[in-house]
Amino acid sequence: MTETIYYNSWLTEYKRPFGAVRVNEKVTFTITCERPVVESVYLIVQKDFGDTFEIEMHSKGDSHYQVTVSLTEGQGLYYYFFKLTLPKEKQTKTLYYGNNQQSKGGAGHIYEAENQVKPYQLTSYLYDDASPNWYREGVAYHIFVDRFYNGNEDGKVANPKKKFFFVC
Repeated sequence: MTETIYYNSWLTEYKRPFGAVRVNEKVTFTITCERPVVESVYLIVQKDFGDTFEIEMHSKGDSHYQVTVSLTEGQGLYYYFFKLTLPKEKQTKTLYYGNNQQSKGGAGHIYEAENQVKPYQLTSYLYDDASPNWYREGVAYHIFVDRFYNGNEDGKVANPKKKFFFVC
């Protein structure tokens, strides 16, 4: 029997609220585990360069497990993934569910070993910093002077970068 485990960091039915969260704001995580028996599901969270903590998720009775947490360790980056314990004959089997192989967020991937897991990232910020209208509605230009005019009369780039495509 194969396990059907699913979580998607881009959908609010799995992570609410979407995106970065304020310090001490509550975040609800939900994971789907379609299998007749799941012994336990844990959310594993690690603060960047900090402690790792494990929080048991609770069954909602419909193949969904959920937990609500507050990120109280302060602002910064947090990394998280899921640990699932499944019964298998006379012993238990542990699976991990983390970010996809490209670490791009969204739907994840099942891992057999904890040291292989690519965790999801969650940013926690201290205060709102609203950007001014001129920044949100404006257009910004970035001129790479070394590529615009480098002083060579023949117009050739003096030190071209590898895998670089230049158009005049």
